[in-house]
Amino acid sequence: MRGAGAAQEAAILDDVSPGGARARVSDREPAVQVRELTRSYGSRQVVRDVSFTVPAGGIFCLVGPNGAGKTTTIEILEGLRTPTSGAIDIFGIDAIANRNALKSRIGVLPQELELETRLTARENLAYYASLYDRRADVDDLIDRLGLASCANQRFGKLSGGQKRRVGIAAALVNDPDLVFLDEPTSGADPLARRELWTLLRGLQAKGTTIFFTTHYMDEAERLADVVCVINDGRIVAGGKPAELVQTLGASKRLVLRNLTPDAMAIAMAKGFQRGVEPGEATRAVEDAHLAEAMRDVQALGFPSRDISVRQPSLDDVFIALVEGGVTA
Repeated sequence: MRGAGAAQEAAILDDVSPGGARARVSDREPAVQVRELTRSYGSRQVVRDVSFTVPAGGIFCLVGPNGAGKTTTIEILEGLRTPTSGAIDIFGIDAIANRNALKSRIGVLPQELELETRLTARENLAYYASLYDRRADVDDLIDRLGLASCANQRFGKLSGGQKRRVGIAAALVNDPDLVFLDEPTSGADPLARRELWTLLRGLQAKGTTIFFTTHYMDEAERLADVVCVINDGRIVAGGKPAELVQTLGASKRLVLRNLTPDAMAIAMAKGFQRGVEPGEATRAVEDAHLAEAMRDVQALGFPSRDISVRQPSLDDVFIALVEGGVTA
């Protein structure tokens, strides 16, 4: 998301971020430790020696392009797939050998959600809650996720966004210590994203560990304590969002917009990279060289209205790592 919408969401998240929550994360033992995890299908290796640590009480985000291995990795952690090799400890327990011992402590929102279409949202949630000894209050979840107006409608009749929120509620019915959310805000509007961010911060404040994947780099940058980038089955970078952005080593990004294919080719020949938005290209520029760089692109015929300058972001890190093949 770009422009005013992104700025509005960033401001909203600043408002809901609990002071001190991040400082507490580093004081606790890890919730998840993954070591040299691999998954192969025949000769094709889709997860390759993946290792990372998820801090207890933290918000951890795994990002990567389509087909990079995100969903396979998260499904292995959830116990839905078996790894070819490697080790996973969750709360100090061998998660591969003791899956059943962890089920009551983990909540899961899969990428492809399957609930009973003939039951209402409330009935689905009540059913899943009944499977656990420890459970959250279903009515409270319905209220917190903005589902009151559709709670008594059949799940199959709900909109895509409503189904996604019911899925998130289903992942929380057992009041889990660790929740896995695979692209929880996919297709959500700005208001729904804001509500989910608020919910996740509230869960973190209670001590819940959150592991999520997303295609929204602004969401990862603003919400996660730790971000890992996976590409072609390998972790190519990991750390705090601000630390990852600092690896770009430049003070500003020069941005060109509304580029035709020919103009894009010219820009890329001058050291620009494709941006996130269609027709957008960006390049790292130090403050001392910014005026000169702007004169250069204007001399090439790019109109001033399509040239802007912004701070570097996790979007830029993602593009540099995935398209440039860089390892931070």
